Amino acid sequence: MKGAHPGGGTGTNTAARPSPRPPRDFVGGVDVMRKQLEHLAVVGQRRNVSVRVLPFSAGAQLGMGCGFSILSFADPGAMDVVYVQVPRQPLWREGGEGAAEHDELFEGIAQHALSESDSRTFIDSLSEGL
Repeated sequence: MKGAHPGGGTGTNTAARPSPRPPRDFVGGVDVMRKQLEHLAVVGQRRNVSVRVLPFSAGAQLGMGCGFSILSFADPGAMDVVYVQVPRQPLWREGGEGAAEHDELFEGIAQHALSESDSRTFIDSLSEGL
């Protein structure tokens, strides 16, 4: 996500929604899920990464139908680039309204996400409960 990261500089912000399925249904099993959650906790400690969980209580949010990444560059005049993850037909959008629309979608989702601290607590507790 574009913009300044709390640790300074540009960074990556990620909002994730945990699966409501019981652990026996996790692809790869409980050990794989635990390792993935532990990895998120470690990556979330990086200065340029913000991991935030979108709780089920937030309900469905516009923009959650498919994944997208917003690439922003520090160079003056550089356009944002958006990569939309659409099955069999990935889509790239450069600058302008397309990038601005995705910035708004991300901000709308992020408004409902847990804080970084609360997300870390949630991820740790979910990992320990597996």
